[in-house]
Amino acid sequence: MKNDLLKLQLAKEKKCPVCGANLFRGQRSNELRRYECGSVFAVSARVEAIVASDPCPRGSNVQASLLTQLALGGKAVAA
Repeated sequence: MKNDLLKLQLAKEKKCPVCGANLFRGQRSNELRRYECGSVFAVSARVEAIVASDPCPRGSNVQASLLTQLALGGKAVAA
């Protein structure tokens, strides 16, 4: 029952929940969602949760940039 609810929720996610990237074309699984940004979200029966098996790199890059700016006192950094 719990896994069914998790699968239904994941099936609703047509875009990456972190950055909004689209699903890969032909994506059919309700247990695993792969997005164009490279992230993968899946239902884990073992922990009874939706997990980011491959986290969205865009969210990590934003945080890394913010940490860099914080460390350098807000000075611009080259990308």
